[in-house]
Amino acid sequence: MADDANPRHSTVLDDPGSRAVAQGYVTAYLDAAEQTGIDVGGAVADLRSLVEDVFEPNPQLRELVVEGLVSRDEQMQLVERAVAPRVPEVLANLLRVLVSHDRAYLLPVVAREAGVKFNERMGRQVVKVFAAQSIDQGRYEHICRSLDAALPFEPIVEVEIDPALMGGLVVQVGDKVYDASVRARLSQLREQLVARRVGS
Repeated sequence: MADDANPRHSTVLDDPGSRAVAQGYVTAYLDAAEQTGIDVGGAVADLRSLVEDVFEPNPQLRELVVEGLVSRDEQMQLVERAVAPRVPEVLANLLRVLVSHDRAYLLPVVAREAGVKFNERMGRQVVKVFAAQSIDQGRYEHICRSLDAALPFEPIVEVEIDPALMGGLVVQVGDKVYDASVRARLSQLREQLVARRVGS
């Protein structure tokens, strides 16, 4: 969850370079959870909860541990004293590694990417559906069934409202966008009318 009051936090979440670096920690964390016999889904939930329920509501703790406003040694002492006794050992080890590498600021990115990676391992992937207005349950279920039949993985459908679309849907699967909105159709119509005028 990005914090608008914290520009660095938001920037790190949106930075492709940060996501690339975070991937290594994500893989190591998920593998460690699996190797120790921990439910990997639970480990992902624990990591997300640490970010959203512990650090996000406590900006002072977040600034000290995650954002590194103190020395590395002081960060590590805070981890050992305030965090490690309250979380599973595999999660405490992840935080220790991030601090020791001066990359504790990546924790929110690691938490988000861990969810993505876990879904991929389970054959699932988030699909974003943008609509001009809210979608009722019946239509939502129809969209889910249609995407499930069309895609080679189990879609986790997330709906976002964008009134500028005017109608129809825009579906984003990874980096690919399928635009079936009224706005897109009107834009295509305008382009066709302009082309006809130029050609006449």
